Amino acid sequence: MTLTELSKKMQAIDFSMLSLAAPKGLLGKPRLFIAMEGKAELIRNKKQFAQYWVKSLDRWFEQGVDTPGIVLIKVHAERVHYWDGEESGEVKLPNEGC
Repeated sequence: MTLTELSKKMQAIDFSMLSLAAPKGLLGKPRLFIAMEGKAELIRNKKQFAQYWVKSLDRWFEQGVDTPGIVLIKVHAERVHYWDGEESGEVKLPNEGC
């Protein structure tokens, strides 16, 4: 599937989930896991891409912000779940009209 095809499919989805697993903590503490739910917004404005572009992305996107079909996915978080091996919880964030 090309980036263009994927971005077209993403347009039909207004919900998103992101996750993060941090490396093992200090002094043998367990890893931290975070899962975030929210509404997705697709951004195609290349000026906005440039604001967030980091050199390491060139490895996957050789044409940079000019890569055909590339989109920036902005997630308006509504809920965050966390686990650190000892504690877990959920934080509901205020909906700001997303």
